[in-house]
Amino acid sequence: MAERHSRAAFVRQLLAQEKSVPEEKFRIYRRQLDARLTEAARRSKKLPFHSGNARLAGWALAGAAAALFVLFLLRPEPGPQRRSLGPFASAGKNASPLFVVRPQTKRNVMGAVSAPSMLKPMGPWQIEIQADVIALAVMKQPFEFQGEKLIKVEIEKVLFGQWTLDSVRTKDDVPFFGCLPPEQPTARSSLYQPGSRVIVFLDRSEKNNWSLLALRQIDSHFEEHTLPDLMRVIEARKARDANNPQDIYRRLLEKSLDRPNDPLYAVLSAYPDPQATAPLVEYLSKLPSNARGQRELVYAALKSLLPKSDNKSRLLARDVLLAEAKRFPLQNGLAQALGTLADEKAIGALAKTLHKQPIDAANHAAQLGLQTAYHAGQKELVVDAWISFLQSFRPGIPITPVEKGLVFSVVRSLKQHSLTEAQRRRLAKIRNLQTNAFLRQQIDDLLRE
Repeated sequence: MAERHSRAAFVRQLLAQEKSVPEEKFRIYRRQLDARLTEAARRSKKLPFHSGNARLAGWALAGAAAALFVLFLLRPEPGPQRRSLGPFASAGKNASPLFVVRPQTKRNVMGAVSAPSMLKPMGPWQIEIQADVIALAVMKQPFEFQGEKLIKVEIEKVLFGQWTLDSVRTKDDVPFFGCLPPEQPTARSSLYQPGSRVIVFLDRSEKNNWSLLALRQIDSHFEEHTLPDLMRVIEARKARDANNPQDIYRRLLEKSLDRPNDPLYAVLSAYPDPQATAPLVEYLSKLPSNARGQRELVYAALKSLLPKSDNKSRLLARDVLLAEAKRFPLQNGLAQALGTLADEKAIGALAKTLHKQPIDAANHAAQLGLQTAYHAGQKELVVDAWISFLQSFRPGIPITPVEKGLVFSVVRSLKQHSLTEAQRRRLAKIRNLQTNAFLRQQIDDLLRE
């Protein structure tokens, strides 16, 4: 009887403990429980089901299993084996994992290697676009963990991410982050002071571990100059999963003209959403003639969007882009957007500009567009345009460096293509009729390939 009370007291002690069960005590108690389970199972097999002893044995078996279950709940799991539900998933206080993150380093979650993305060169808005979670946080008092001094990063509000704080029951349900500050003091050391309000950018790995991409301190300069654009990034990233994505894109584009470096276009280029194509083309058709910078941003975004867009959106884009090519001198961005369409009309417009003389930047842009169309799959149409250019080209006397550069580019592109016998015969005929020594030499080099 004393043993039973002792055992029950030990279980109550376990339940009351705020700290986890020591590993050695766990192993001892686990062996005792295993022995009880084995003995209870042996007795229950020998006794008739209706006997009182069998029922006692069954209760003993159930009690041992319950005690083992309680112990498993309280036992901590080391390192990667610990159940990690993510920073905003519902988890009990004792199950909440601690994620240790350090800015600008390979060391990451519980000593694991950080995501390779932390080590990539970052362009404008790349951190904001790449982060899996963007959240408002407060830096709290330091604490000790595994011999290191950490600063608690307390998440207050999730601005963007797969989980939201609405899914948790209490504040204690949210696992917390411990940030290891830079080893040497820097000008940004105030970021890590208790009470500092920050925007935290987190990157999640496949194993549900986390990297700290960046911390941004919230001050008056941030609120005035950076926060509005950050909120546009967040709204654009959320749009693709919204019920009315096209309305959201149209609303964002309405305010784009006043933003010379609108991050919206960086989001659309990095995460092409075909639902944005029609609103973007409509916006392009209404831009004033002097909005050259905005046009280049739209062209670059369309280059990423058009391969994923439906036929209706592609036809709408083609008509608007062809109209743009008639209104303005052909630039690289517009030429590449036309090349991405890779249909007969778009290639015809690029070929016409390639052939025009005198040769200038527009011809080189057309060549870039044709190379884009070639790699998009329209090889025969583009090769025919290149051969036709060599046939109609009449260089100046003497031939200029700009003309030589265009011929070099066309011949180099043709060398990458497996010419048919008919194409070779056509090129040989062009070579024999050509009087310019430079052009004859270029075609000879091409036919020797």
